[in-house]
Amino acid sequence: MRKCILIILLLQFSLYPCFSITNKEKQDIVSKNGSLYDYKDSIYTFEGCEFSARLSNDYKSIKIKYQSKSDTKDISLICDSYVELLSIIQVDEKLFWFSCESLGFEQFFILNLSTDKIYEPFFDMKDQVYISKVDYKNQILFGDTWNSDKGIMPDQKVELYLFSSSRQQHYKIAEKYGETFRVSLLGNNIIQYNGNNGKLFKFDYSDWIINDVSYSATSFLIEGKTVYEANNLSSKEGLPWASANGYGINDKISINTPAYADMKLAFYNGFQSDSRPDLYKANSRVKKVSVKNLESGSSADFILKDTSEVQEISLNTLNLQHNVYTSLEITILEVYPGEKYKDLCIQAIIPIY
Repeated sequence: MRKCILIILLLQFSLYPCFSITNKEKQDIVSKNGSLYDYKDSIYTFEGCEFSARLSNDYKSIKIKYQSKSDTKDISLICDSYVELLSIIQVDEKLFWFSCESLGFEQFFILNLSTDKIYEPFFDMKDQVYISKVDYKNQILFGDTWNSDKGIMPDQKVELYLFSSSRQQHYKIAEKYGETFRVSLLGNNIIQYNGNNGKLFKFDYSDWIINDVSYSATSFLIEGKTVYEANNLSSKEGLPWASANGYGINDKISINTPAYADMKLAFYNGFQSDSRPDLYKANSRVKKVSVKNLESGSSADFILKDTSEVQEISLNTLNLQHNVYTSLEITILEVYPGEKYKDLCIQAIIPIY
């Protein structure tokens, strides 16, 4: 899918700011740019790693080799148009962006070495769009869109959009007539853009970022100052989540997470404490759950063993879409009753990508 369709007429290039990162907007990233060839490798060197890239004979795909001291990967990028330039942007030691460019075209790919996945950032509009700024770390793109391929006329409406990979949605920030928007990244998830008559506006896009897995539940137990909340499920260390409804039948736990077709959930059943191992049997443990993908509506039931050992369940029947944030809803159906307390406890539920 095209990520940036630019005006091809050279006379109109002066209307658009170049894709660049000012000192104020560097976001602590490192960018390396270079031309691509079909007869030799182009080398992109970063601290601790190196990429070599070669263009295919049809100029539409790029073969890339990643090398570090401990790893080697072969990567193939299939582009939607001819490619002449490749920029590689290092966000951190595990996250890289690839920008494939030619006259009138720009397409992005993201490489996440933590999950060994390569994917395109979220972008679902096929209109005339010019991507002017990118928050690489949070995978947010900002761009103008209009309904004509003949440039910007005085009566032409131009709309400024945000494209969020973490939310898998777009949002119209503003509109005006006769000119494109000039967008600056100010830091702290705030942009500045020029409105009508040159007036400057700011927009906070914090709500469009989901960096981490988040948890919620229809109930959680509070005992004095001790809170057995859903966020406890993110780690097998510390307190568990506990239902406020005794055995917790029909309680629901929601997990907002990046989705991959082959992902799993790691269950750590019961109340697990190294200093108090008796709490495992003393409290109830989960026996049967239903897991539903709220994006697709697909669901499946799973039986868990009565053990403190980690149990992995595969979600390959839930129609999870690669690189789409999804909400998984876990409903408690049956439990192993506690020997002393009714309280249902789950130490952790951790996505495995």
